[in-house]
Amino acid sequence: MKVNSPCLVVQCQRRARPVGRKRNSHRPEILVSFRESDRIEREGIESIAGKRTRMNRSTIAKAALVIGIALFAGYLVWWIVPEYFKAREDPRSQARLSRIASELNQSVPVMIDKETELMPAIGEEGMLIYNYRLVGYSAIQINATKFAEGAKQRVVQGACRTPETRDDFLKKGVTLRYSYYDRDNQPIATVDVKPSDCGF
Repeated sequence: MKVNSPCLVVQCQRRARPVGRKRNSHRPEILVSFRESDRIEREGIESIAGKRTRMNRSTIAKAALVIGIALFAGYLVWWIVPEYFKAREDPRSQARLSRIASELNQSVPVMIDKETELMPAIGEEGMLIYNYRLVGYSAIQINATKFAEGAKQRVVQGACRTPETRDDFLKKGVTLRYSYYDRDNQPIATVDVKPSDCGF
């Protein structure tokens, strides 16, 4: 038993050495692998960071371009559009008053009472003209001065009290003219209602 025991010990030692050498031989490779992995990881991070930087620069450039276009468009809107609407919305303009007259004229001539016919209206600069025909009278039968004086009071009261004529025209500086004609379309009298007649 004593003779065999050294052999067993030697055999165990011989078996143990290759195992030790294998472990030692693998350690440098593992270290190299860790270093390579670290280098690859750093290179990958730098590459991703570079791509992100390029993407961020491209995104910023696109955003700057869009903002520049928006600012330019806003400037055009600020400069052009107000003038456009100002010209179209001027309540005293002939274009606006002519358009209103055209809308009114779609339903004329029409009898507003048994003696008075509303005829086509006319839009002029700063003035809307209503034309009336007295179907039962001739101009030679009417005293034009007295007729105008009596009509003036009634027309002013009506225009100043009626919301449509007061708010849409007189308050906005538009003069309303009421022209009267006889049955043969001969002029009888003209009555103007100015904004000042209603206190505007």
